[in-house]
Amino acid sequence: MAAETNPPASTPQTLETSTSGDVETTAKRSGKAGNIDYDQWDKVTRNLVDDVEQEEQEEKEASKKALGLDGKYALSHAEAEERKKAKDVKKAKKVLERYQKRESAVREELKELLGPVKGEDEAAAETKSSEEPKTVRITRDMMDAGKRVVSIADTSGASQSDTIVLTSDLSLLESRMKANATQGVVPKEYPDDAQNEVKENDEKEEKERKIFGVIKCFLSNVHNCTVLIKCKVISGTLELSHCTNVVVKIEKDATIATIQADLCEDLTVMFNDAPSGKNTQVLPSQKRVYWGEDKEDRIFHAGVKNMKVQIFRDGFLETERTCDYRKDGAKAIGNATEEEFQFVTSCAVDGELVTEA
Repeated sequence: MAAETNPPASTPQTLETSTSGDVETTAKRSGKAGNIDYDQWDKVTRNLVDDVEQEEQEEKEASKKALGLDGKYALSHAEAEERKKAKDVKKAKKVLERYQKRESAVREELKELLGPVKGEDEAAAETKSSEEPKTVRITRDMMDAGKRVVSIADTSGASQSDTIVLTSDLSLLESRMKANATQGVVPKEYPDDAQNEVKENDEKEEKERKIFGVIKCFLSNVHNCTVLIKCKVISGTLELSHCTNVVVKIEKDATIATIQADLCEDLTVMFNDAPSGKNTQVLPSQKRVYWGEDKEDRIFHAGVKNMKVQIFRDGFLETERTCDYRKDGAKAIGNATEEEFQFVTSCAVDGELVTEA
């Protein structure tokens, strides 16, 4: 009788084979076979492979660092220039964000004072239907606490008969600032200096002085109206952008010395006995300096079509000029378009208005 044979205990685990069509898949079972622990050896092998790969990666990084290829240094002059530009842009962006944050804290946004901006067809229909012109007066009551910058934006009237008035009441807005910017600075001491022993009167209370008026004015996306400025502007600056069919009247009590106009069309700027930025009149006997009589009284403009600048004295037109960036010879330079070409309009020595690039 033939002896019955059994597989030895030390024989490794059998291989399972499955066939599907022409594809044969073989899987090896893990486990122990005799004195060999295949799971342990597989774990040791994986750990050794991971250690070797980690060492190779560390050697690569060390080599790159030694050769300056780790990204710390630029590989070429062009890359160095690009990195410098990116750094400068990032720095400028931070400065701009801080400036915008400070400005928003003191800026009063006045939108849709005469109504929202309408399309051409809606504006034409409203012009026919409207009978009486609108007048909106901006006073201190419309300014929140601490707001000293006036921004008029996103509004349109039916015609130039609709008026927005920055009243003289805004000249009574009060701001405080330090009277002496060097206050609190400790003077430097020198050895054996006799003045080191001099005791000065220490005033812990910082002196302040009061200034009155709005700090700055902005007109943005304003159409089909007249803006009458009768208040004091501390910085003497008015900025306009994306305005059409607007008349800006600067009266004798206003203090606008510099205007920046960008991308505007059919704009009229009228100076009605307006003072110069260098007007130092204190007493009635002193001579009054009018806008245009100082070289610092200027209008900067870019991308502006059909802008009239008029100077009136005692109700009479003294001088006038029409500015148009295309007729004045704007040129596209580099990446800058014609609309970005900057012009300056001011009074010449003979009192006539001139436009220069």
